Amino acid sequence: MTQSSSGPIGSQRSIGLWIVLYIITAGIAGLVWTFKTHEEIQIHSGQGVGGWVGVIINWLLSPVTFFLVPVELERMYRQAGEASPVNWQWGLWFLLPVIGWAIWFVKMQGTLNDYWGARGAPPA
Repeated sequence: MTQSSSGPIGSQRSIGLWIVLYIITAGIAGLVWTFKTHEEIQIHSGQGVGGWVGVIINWLLSPVTFFLVPVELERMYRQAGEASPVNWQWGLWFLLPVIGWAIWFVKMQGTLNDYWGARGAPPA
């Protein structure tokens, strides 16, 4: 039996803008993105680590974030009765610095945008 995701939906975000913000802020925007992502997933699905714990994990053990975000996304999709386009294996992109991280981010934010957009969130 699938439990429905019924909390408030998150926001779609511009992938290009967040990449630029990450570069301009020397990574600070990455922590903001991490907070927003984990917080919205937890509020919507009732599962996940939440924003502040996600930021602390990212700050102390950043490679864990590469696995945690896709796992939380996968759970959220399954809870909604849908197949997830991501799983823990996407976290392996952290092994390829810069380009792998960019590929990972584009896929994660794209997956979030698809999920939120399908539930009525306006485009970024």
